[in-house]
Amino acid sequence: MVVRYGEVKKGSTILVKKGQRVFRGDKVAEVDLLVPHVHQPTGEKRGMLHIEFYTGEESGVLNDYQVTYADMLYAKSGKYNGQASFQRRKDLFDGLDLLDRMLEASKKENGIK
Repeated sequence: MVVRYGEVKKGSTILVKKGQRVFRGDKVAEVDLLVPHVHQPTGEKRGMLHIEFYTGEESGVLNDYQVTYADMLYAKSGKYNGQASFQRRKDLFDGLDLLDRMLEASKKENGIK
């Protein structure tokens, strides 16, 4: 599996290297603010961490501008209009279920609420 973190603060140092094993609690980078990229209520500044999950079934660059939505193996959405390339490698998958399972495991291990 390949995991890519995005929305990293510009000018900050990424604290991990490609292929490095990351453990819970490890700092990977500074998170940037959504502003000015996303409209937010006046006076609010929210951070964002963008995570992409890939199965590892494919190889090559993660931003593949030739991949069409029809080529995607797992990232299906009723919201995509199908008018442009998907701009991600075709083995991208929705990691929400995996993140939910990780959270539940963390709650059991550490008493996270």
